Amino acid sequence: MHAEKLTIRKARPEDCEDILRWRNDPHSAAMFLDTREIPAAEHRDWYFNALSNSNICMYVAECCACAVGICRFEVDVDQSFATIAINLDPGSRGKGLGLDLLVQSCESFLTDYAVPLLAEVKQENVASVKLFLSAGFKEGGDANGILRLEKKPGEISFKSVATWDAGLLYRLLQKRKCNISHRKMPSYESHYNFVRNNPYLHWYIVYDLAPIGSFYVKSDNSVGLNLMSLDRRYIAAILNFISRELTPLGSVPSMVAENYFINVAYENHGLRRALIESGLNPIQVSYELGGEVKDV
Repeated sequence: MHAEKLTIRKARPEDCEDILRWRNDPHSAAMFLDTREIPAAEHRDWYFNALSNSNICMYVAECCACAVGICRFEVDVDQSFATIAINLDPGSRGKGLGLDLLVQSCESFLTDYAVPLLAEVKQENVASVKLFLSAGFKEGGDANGILRLEKKPGEISFKSVATWDAGLLYRLLQKRKCNISHRKMPSYESHYNFVRNNPYLHWYIVYDLAPIGSFYVKSDNSVGLNLMSLDRRYIAAILNFISRELTPLGSVPSMVAENYFINVAYENHGLRRALIESGLNPIQVSYELGGEVKDV
């Protein structure tokens, strides 16, 4: 199911009981490093101390005017990194809300605290591992069944697309202003099947503080870009990643080009200009034949 609209805000005193209820849900408790049920008095002491602690930042997610989850950051005493933890209302799982909560919270937090983020997740907690990977975190090792997942501020990174990224890719697709492959937005079901059957040779999500787009490479060496921002840093990072990490398929006359080439929607003047300013040369313009041709 496609995610519902979600917003985040700073945690408030009145969120205390909801957060405890989410935390003591049996499934949630089993996935925490501390698996015991937390007593209400202990939780209240911790929670109100956390609200007044300048090194702890908590964001609560709301959907349809109801609180549905929390994302917490705790800055190390040396302010060299921050740990992050996330938890959802049990009734709100499976709706794609977790990724929106994590991405929006990281984006907000990192604008105020330019420190690396660290999450420690049980390897058996597959859903949370996928969640952090989809938000641009990278695996940083494991010990005793605990996986470290890390994210650095200001780092443009790339992640190969997996089926579980379908919801994120759909949201990026909804924000796209210029299209080549479709005239109207596909259903989420058809999009999910497309991602699952991945027809591309390579397909990556691009991250800064948050996912900022994606790109794919087809078997004819053509490249498609879907970016929310035409910041020259993003263009350069993508082009350099392609040149450094990927190798074009061998050329086949009239079928496979010798080098990678980028397809751009004709009306996407911004991207066309950004690519030219990045040193790429335009090579052709394509025209659609879809009906009667005017007789001149």
